[in-house]
Amino acid sequence: MRIALVTLAGVLVLGAGLVLRDKLSDGGGTRQLDDLVRTLEQRVVENPQDLNARLSIGAAYLERGLAEEAVVQFQEALKLAPNDITAQIGLGRSLRASGEPQLAAEALTKVLELTKDDPLRDTSDQLQTVFYELGQIYMEGDNAAGAVEQLKEAVRINPGDADSWFALGSAYRRAGNTEAAEAAYLRSVALVPDYVEVYSEMVGLYEDSGRTGRRLYAEGMLALASEDFPAAAETLAAAADAEPDFAVIHEALGMVREGLGDKPGALAAYQRALELDPTLFLSGLAVERLGQ
Repeated sequence: MRIALVTLAGVLVLGAGLVLRDKLSDGGGTRQLDDLVRTLEQRVVENPQDLNARLSIGAAYLERGLAEEAVVQFQEALKLAPNDITAQIGLGRSLRASGEPQLAAEALTKVLELTKDDPLRDTSDQLQTVFYELGQIYMEGDNAAGAVEQLKEAVRINPGDADSWFALGSAYRRAGNTEAAEAAYLRSVALVPDYVEVYSEMVGLYEDSGRTGRRLYAEGMLALASEDFPAAAETLAAAADAEPDFAVIHEALGMVREGLGDKPGALAAYQRALELDPTLFLSGLAVERLGQ
């Protein structure tokens, strides 16, 4: 799910203009990206010293799965601007995608060194990306404890990033900390309620720990995500019977009943969820909406 294209300010820099991510994510995204690559390749030929063109084509190559070509462009960008943070992050991500985790970690760690005195360090989206990527590298190297430490930094900088919470949950699970894994997974789906990959992981987590009611909750959410409302309603009702005080089950039942057109039943479920956990944001919004 995580967006692959990470560059300065979340855009591809193209001369005086900006090519936004969503311009590349519609039905013609691949064709647009190919057109962009050709344009940027021509710009690099015409002016090899164009830093923005190097950064942009590196990001575009990485998006297209051309990791080795991306490495070359980010290396050339660093020759032009040795301390450029965007180039350093791009190099690290490209090296990881190229199957060079040690070199990738070295490139990403250099970003931490370059920004150690930056007063905005703790609010930097770029630093959050660095910690996320380092966490993934540790996970791929079977170092779950190291991954946890990196990903904790990622969610500290940006607690609204569902992908980082998901990755942190997976790291905790591999490290054997079931309680912390569940908490991280729940933070992730609170931010993205239809995050299918997280619910799939939660099914396994709850199976391993023998928590039937919560496993049924995760399975019900998978059914809801596929818009199988009758199956979701049946599974979540069973989950609520098995674990009646787990607030998010009732929130999920509210979603299902809304999908089935049962407004009174949905309102009652959301209200019960809030009784159990007043911090449930979606339930709060739903009660305001349905109670009018």
